Amino acid sequence: MTAIPSNVSVTALVVTYQSAHTVAAALQPLREGYDQGLLRCVVVDNASSDDTPKLLQREAGWAKVLLEQVNHGFGRGCNVGLAHVQTPYTLLVNPDAIIGPEAIRTMVAFLDANPKVGIVGPATTVGEQVGEHYQSTGPRPGPMSILRRLTRLFGRADVDTRIVPGSDPFRTGWVCGALLMIRTDLMRQLGGFDPTYFLYWEEMDLCQRADAAGHEVWAVGTAVAHHVCGASTTDDTTRIDGCIANHYYRSRYHYLVKHHGWFVASLTEAVEFSVLGLLVGLDLLRGRGVDRIRPRLQALLFTRP
Repeated sequence: MTAIPSNVSVTALVVTYQSAHTVAAALQPLREGYDQGLLRCVVVDNASSDDTPKLLQREAGWAKVLLEQVNHGFGRGCNVGLAHVQTPYTLLVNPDAIIGPEAIRTMVAFLDANPKVGIVGPATTVGEQVGEHYQSTGPRPGPMSILRRLTRLFGRADVDTRIVPGSDPFRTGWVCGALLMIRTDLMRQLGGFDPTYFLYWEEMDLCQRADAAGHEVWAVGTAVAHHVCGASTTDDTTRIDGCIANHYYRSRYHYLVKHHGWFVASLTEAVEFSVLGLLVGLDLLRGRGVDRIRPRLQALLFTRP
């Protein structure tokens, strides 16, 4: 890859899959940043069968385009692109996310001024229309917080914090991987994303490992972006919070085993499923159907990616 000028501090890393209807909008502000000498861009396509590869080839004059023959998933796709990053900072950008040069500069300035911080995320409006709602953050989930979200029997549920545009930066447990800036040396020190994950929970794992290595994670509300969210997938009643349940639960179990041990992870899944069964029984008595448990049925218990 051509040597990057020393004044360029960021490489935007985009992983696409069936992204023909969103990727042009995502790349436009990145092209502006490139034209301003702010960033370089690497795009990894995960064997899309729609027009995504054709659209990306048109951008090859300014972006490094890698057309893969297999679908690596998000984290492994990022790892492929990371090999081509030569700048101090790496900015992960989903193909349905939009972040402009000013927000990128704000994140770079924050990292420059705070050497203990390894990962930052912007304030992100989420949804089809700008301003529908804000990206949340908070403590990294664990067994008890997972169960508390299901029922108050296990105590009060943890409250996520919205990253409000214009708000002061604050330290947090994780930021969303759809728009995340990390020190490139740190990303390489951590070995990139854990390749076991195909979709979901990989950024939670990355933030966990960064924190354990002594690097803080911060939300920077003065940098503002937008994320359509879930544009590469279709929604249905088998989803959990808009995520494909099969990948979500397998990845979550891997995360729990990795950071809390096999016994605790398995106990969490068993208790969650049992409580869901009781709640569905009550739903049936009330004539509400079984929608509550449909997402959980999409993945076998105790299975990893």
